[in-house]
Amino acid sequence: MGFFLGGVHRGLDQLALPFPSPKIDGGRIDLESYRGRLTEFRVDQSLRQDIERIAEDEQRTITQVCEMLLHEGGEAYKKEGSKFIQRPVAKQKLRTK
Repeated sequence: MGFFLGGVHRGLDQLALPFPSPKIDGGRIDLESYRGRLTEFRVDQSLRQDIERIAEDEQRTITQVCEMLLHEGGEAYKKEGSKFIQRPVAKQKLRTK
């Protein structure tokens, strides 16, 4: 995945960042927040590709996209409680059948 910085196309390996970039290994994405805490979990390849596509389309890092999605999900759960979780769980059950 590449991105544009100052009109020049660069790959993540060519960018000197002041913080570690997220590591993508197969179906795993390591999230490293700006505070330096690490959260790691497995995701299937299609979800990983969707997250990468969103990050590229929005000109954001994978970390930023994941943090935003997790934050919004957490906030929705706080408001709706278990009703929020029931919808995605039902969808997940349909996908795995």
